[in-house]
Amino acid sequence: MPQLDFKEISQGNVANGDQDTFELFAREFLEMIGYQILSGPDRGSDGGRDIIVQEMRTGVGGTTYIKWLVSCKHKAHSGTSVVLADEQNILDRVTTHGCHGFIGFYSTVPASSLTKMLEGFKARHLNFDFQILDREKIEGILLRTGPGLGLAQRFFPVSYTKWDSSNRDIDLAMLRVGMPQPVAYKIPGDDKIYTLEEIMEKYPQGNQFIFNPWLPLNLILSNNILGITKIMGKDGLEDIPPDYLERMTESMNANIEHMRQQMYKQKREEQSADQRRRAKERSRTKKNSRK
Repeated sequence: MPQLDFKEISQGNVANGDQDTFELFAREFLEMIGYQILSGPDRGSDGGRDIIVQEMRTGVGGTTYIKWLVSCKHKAHSGTSVVLADEQNILDRVTTHGCHGFIGFYSTVPASSLTKMLEGFKARHLNFDFQILDREKIEGILLRTGPGLGLAQRFFPVSYTKWDSSNRDIDLAMLRVGMPQPVAYKIPGDDKIYTLEEIMEKYPQGNQFIFNPWLPLNLILSNNILGITKIMGKDGLEDIPPDYLERMTESMNANIEHMRQQMYKQKREEQSADQRRRAKERSRTKKNSRK
């Protein structure tokens, strides 16, 4: 269920002034998730690297620094996978730049042959590791974090706006109150049947929590991508009862009436205090006049 259109980022092989945008996006994305940028993208011969980043790992034995060579491949416009011919001499490139691992940052997905080759390298070389950040992983991180949403809005303005307007439409979520809720999901091209919990974990970017000020004990979970509107109860997610909106309206009216009574009481107290103040002033004036 892709939400962001990676074709909004200009192609890297078209010299239009924006051909570096995907590498710049990769740099900001990697920095956002915690990597230190040692070498960013630039034009010209890069010796088989786009970006070099450093990861800091802290453990019982102290702090370890790991350098990663990042290769950016933007093939969303063609829709093809990243194949072996696109990633040649990976081990030599990693070694040449003094890195410990390889990160493939792709706007599509890697071909199975490329993944198998990387797995083979990892099995045969103890000091080699790799990660693949494909479009689904990138999108998932962007749409479920605050900084990620800002980055998505900058680099995918059209599809982000479309996603945002649908995903955050509270009226749409509340229209599902009292209606039957999905209990299982089937993804096209995938034979597995996903439970509600599994599909929410797989696509967390649609989850939005609504705090209801009139019924504060009921935190509402809305996922307009998956068509879910539920209450966060003590025992987990619960269906919203059909009379929920009526109860909310009653609670709202009761709260409004309480506030009205409080304002009326405060006004009466202020009037009484003002009357007492005026009475004291009149009494003081009479005393002074007798003198």
